[in-house]
Amino acid sequence: MLAQLSKAVVLLLGIVVLSRLLDPREFGLVAVPIAIVGVGELLRDMGLSTAATTTPNLSSSLRDLLFWLNCGLAVLLVGVTLLITQLLAGLFDSPALGEILPWLSIVFLLNGVGAQYRANLNREMRFNAMAAVDSSAALLGVLGAIALALTGAGYWALVAQPIIVAAVSTAILVALGRWVPKLPRRAEGARKLVGFGMSVSWSQVLMYAGNNVDTLALGYWGSPTQLGYYSRSFQVAVQPLTLLKAPATAVALPLLSRRRDNAAGFERAVVTGLKLIAYTIVPVALALAACAPPVVRLFLGPAWEPVIPMVALLAAAAAIQQYASVASWMFLAANLGRDLRRYSLVSLLIKVLFVIVAAPYGPLSVAAAFLVSSAISSPIVMIWASRATRVSVRRLLLGTAIPIAIAVVAAGVAAAICYGVPLDALAQLSLAVCGFTTIYVLAYLVPAARRDMKDVIRLLLRRGKDADGSTPQSSI
Repeated sequence: MLAQLSKAVVLLLGIVVLSRLLDPREFGLVAVPIAIVGVGELLRDMGLSTAATTTPNLSSSLRDLLFWLNCGLAVLLVGVTLLITQLLAGLFDSPALGEILPWLSIVFLLNGVGAQYRANLNREMRFNAMAAVDSSAALLGVLGAIALALTGAGYWALVAQPIIVAAVSTAILVALGRWVPKLPRRAEGARKLVGFGMSVSWSQVLMYAGNNVDTLALGYWGSPTQLGYYSRSFQVAVQPLTLLKAPATAVALPLLSRRRDNAAGFERAVVTGLKLIAYTIVPVALALAACAPPVVRLFLGPAWEPVIPMVALLAAAAAIQQYASVASWMFLAANLGRDLRRYSLVSLLIKVLFVIVAAPYGPLSVAAAFLVSSAISSPIVMIWASRATRVSVRRLLLGTAIPIAIAVVAAGVAAAICYGVPLDALAQLSLAVCGFTTIYVLAYLVPAARRDMKDVIRLLLRRGKDADGSTPQSSI
């Protein structure tokens, strides 16, 4: 978690510095190609990393086969990308897309090589190593982009950033892996594993498409400047929260997978994971929504003031999404790839409907549509996942009622300060943070909340324990 927090700080550094070196239009030109490559990345992986991570006993021959499948899919995707680049450039009326996309396709090759190395570290729960990889790659990517922007490279600085991140992370993963893949051969269980991976992959593609249909819609209907405003808002409001949740996901999947035949233990672990997010990530998201005016003015500068309401709406949507994302842990850990795929399709249809209606009216309308669609689809997925895995919805809601109530009250206090007290940005943000923190201090005086907070703190600091605080898996 600390490593991911440092990665979020690096991301914030990149947002702050690059926002002052480049204009909104340049961010808009790169937003659509990056969204397209993101879809390709999910197809390139085909869910094989998740399948490898959630398989209790993965043979060496099966791991070799998965490595070569990832590499083969990467090469295939590069070829497809080169074939359709000009078609996409014409569709979005963006000549820059035709120049950018072929370069970004290098990411497929780099990440295709590193995919199973990363999955193996995850399976072995070598989280220190994974954290070192992600933190160093993110830092070098941001520094490289800043250096290029300072030399006048323009939007090419943003194109280079993901390529640098992929190159650095893959190089370190291979160095840490101490594994040389052998030539592919028949492996027992391969068909089942690939089938599960494909279900996961299509679910991830649908979820990713749902999270990026707003970018694609604005790329089609809006101007590069409008898209630049929206994409930067999304990076400020949503991406840091996704980074903070990554360690919890890395721990949750292997642990929950081992408990899928233990109903009581599975439910306890799900409740604990949900409570952890409700006490950490959800408050950060709501605080950002409340403090959007001083945050944007202080960190992005006056040129970005139009994004203030977008950041507030997207941060509120991110709080809802991060809370409901525990449902995907439940589907994946219980090996319910088909259910996850079906829900993802339903969620995508809801999101597409709202965003397409809103896109012609500009980025603020799209941000509002993102929030409304999240508020509608999130309860559906929680109920769906609970029924599919036989986890009590009532217990999930009761387990997180207190932290959600505290976060909402604290955000309300911060919002009253940020929108109602006429101060400069730094003073306003400082006062809002004090008000937000005061609510949590007062909540700590309530016995039930204090017990919850102590449990979360013990969970974050505990070593050698499973996700619900029980003894290691070997004794279950």
